[in-house]
Order: sequence, then structure tokens, then C-alpha cells
Amino acid sequence: MADKSLPFFKILRKTAQFEWTNECQLAFDALKRSLTCLPILSTPEKGETLFVYLSVDDESISSVLFKEVNNQQKPIYYTSKILTTSESKYSEVEKIAYALVLTTRRLRPYFLSHTMVIRTSLPLRQTLGQPTASGRIVKWAIELGQYEIQYQPRTSVKGQALVDFIRETTRIPIEKEWKIYVDGSSTATGAGAGIIVIDPTGTEVEFAVKLPRVSNNEAEYEAFIRGMEIAHELGARVVRIYSDSQLVIHQLEGDYEVKNDRMKGYVNKARAVQETFEACTVHQLPRSDNQRADFLAKIGSSVVDCVERKITILIAPTPMQGVMMIDEESDWRTPLFKYFRGERFGTKREQHRLAYKARHFYVRHEILYKRNFTTVDARCLGKQEVKHVLDEVHRGGCGEHGGARALIQKYIGPDTIGPV
Repeated sequence: MADKSLPFFKILRKTAQFEWTNECQLAFDALKRSLTCLPILSTPEKGETLFVYLSVDDESISSVLFKEVNNQQKPIYYTSKILTTSESKYSEVEKIAYALVLTTRRLRPYFLSHTMVIRTSLPLRQTLGQPTASGRIVKWAIELGQYEIQYQPRTSVKGQALVDFIRETTRIPIEKEWKIYVDGSSTATGAGAGIIVIDPTGTEVEFAVKLPRVSNNEAEYEAFIRGMEIAHELGARVVRIYSDSQLVIHQLEGDYEVKNDRMKGYVNKARAVQETFEACTVHQLPRSDNQRADFLAKIGSSVVDCVERKITILIAPTPMQGVMMIDEESDWRTPLFKYFRGERFGTKREQHRLAYKARHFYVRHEILYKRNFTTVDARCLGKQEVKHVLDEVHRGGCGEHGGARALIQKYIGPDTIGPV
């Protein structure tokens, strides 16, 4: 009843924006069907062992109390509750525990006079008995301790009395939503489509598609259709598509009239591909918010005689300079450079320690070197230079599979001092 009545409660909470929607009508019809075929409840006998089924949903919790007679399950009482905003954020195990607590509060006489068997597929007993559980779990466990409760795993339901309850309240796994950003471009050099597919984990895949010579509106439809086809091939079942084309969005929703036969073909094709998904919603967004897809569409429209290929975009590191960078941020070399320029700073003790340390260094062509008596003198590197060198050592042209100690001695030097 809580699930069926939820659309009505949502409307009552927003009395200033009352609107009877199709969802409300469907809920109203389902509620009438439920009221016309209410289950026949039975009365428990003294000393009988009773059973409880618990079920949770995203916005409601439900339970049913029943007894077993000759391998038949006969319902005794039903309970349900719509969760508040804070309660809906509970984990699934916490919701099950909360459903049991509410059931004991509403059906307290039954729990005090009968042995109860809770059938659930979740580890409810382990959660309630865990010493490190959250405060609310511990509080509920103490409250439930006054009753004689046993726990059993919920297997297949034998009998027909609770089939409707289990079918209506068992949660159906909801497919996570994929996002698709599309844009089409038609220029003097050609046409292209830009597509960005984002899976539920946030992983993005970008496509720049070269299209045959088409108009700008047709390019928008081509991008829309190809984007859905790519997402379907990647395994998407629930998608949300974003496009900046007002024509495409409103024609697919039926707000704009489709005049010529060629555009009717695109509309029918787009709607046919939409039906391959379990759920597909379309949204219009400003062109300024769709710049990435627009950039990919321009790439697709600008290429000529291009075969299918993958383009990798890299961020170039800061180039290594042959002279000291004056505007570079301070690092471990800065005191040594100041010492060799004749600048004096700090206390006498600090100056003495710096002078002792500087005996092992020298500057040549404004580059700091460290004297190594057994090997070639080592060039001292700054922060940006270190990042570039390490990247080259491990992944660049100098990369190899040598040991860590060999790499350090070969590329950095055994006595180099720096932020490495």
C-alpha cells in the first residue's frame, strides 16, 4: 500500500503545484485493483510459531506476518511505511533491520506471545549482533532482545498466499544510467559527428565520426543515432542523451512538425533505436555546455580521406632548459645559487653550514653540478626537470626494465642531492 500510495503523497506535499500526471492515474488504478481483491487474513492460535517476511525498497519498507498450516502460508497482518528523506539513505541491511523494528512496534502483542521466525536473504542476525555496528543498529538490537526471534534464510516461497506480496515488494535491480553527449557539424569541407559516452562509473569514451555530405540538421540526427548505437554496443540499457539541437529534441518529442520525407526517415530511425533501451530520455542543453562534443564534430567534419584511427592527446612536459630558470619557484638549489653569487643570508651558523655544503658543488654556465670523485659529475635538477627525467626513465625513450638501484645509479647518480 505504501508503494501504491506514494505518488499521491508526493502530490499532497506539493499542494501549490498540483498536477494529475499519468503516473498518478496508473497508481490510482493499481490502488483500486488492490482494494477490490484484499487478502483474507487468519487468526493465530496460542503457542503457534509465526513467520515474518521483510522487504525494502528505495522509498518504502514492508513486512507480512503469517503462519504455516499444512504447508500453506496464511497471512495474519501486513505493515508498510514510506521512508523519510534521511531514512531512505540507510543501507539495505539497515533498512531491513528498521523494517523489523517497526514491525515489532506495531505488532507487539504478537511478538510477546509467539515465537517469531524472520525469513530474510540478508545477514540480519550477524548485523544486529555485531559489536562494532553503528549506534542505531545497537539501539535496535537492544530493543529486539526482549522478543523470542529466530532467523532463517529466505528460500523459494511455497504456497500462493504471499506470491503477490513478494512479487510487488521484491526490489528489481535498477540499471545504472549512461550519459551521451552528441553534436553534429556540417561545413564546406564535410560533415562530422561528435559523441561522448559516459558509463555509470564515470569512464568517458570520445568519438569523432566522419559523415557523408549532409545538411546541418541531418548531421545532428546522425550524431544522435550513432551515439545511441555506440552506447548500446557498449552495454548501456538506461541512457540519458544530451544535445544542443532544438529541432532534434522537439521533433522526437512531437512538439515540432516533421515536414519532408528525409527528416521523417531520421525521426523514425531515432525512435526505433530509442526503443532498444529499457529507458531513454532526451535533454536539450545550451551550446556552451556542449563544447567538447562540438569540438569532436568539427574534427570529424574537417578530416579528408581519413581512415578509422585512434588519436591520443598528450600533455607535453615542461621543456628542460640549458640555463637556470630565474622565475622558477625556489627549490633545494636556491641557497647554493645565492651562495655562489656572493649573497649572504641567515645566521652565522647557517652560513657556515652552507659554505661547508657548497664545497661539493660548482656552477658552470648557470647550471649547478655536484662533484663526484669516482664517476662523472652529476647535474642537479629542479622539480620540473626531475619529473621529466623520471618520466623518460620509466616510460620514455630511456625506459628499461632494470632494477630500481641500477636505474638510480645510472640516471641520477649515487650522490645526487635533490627532491628525488
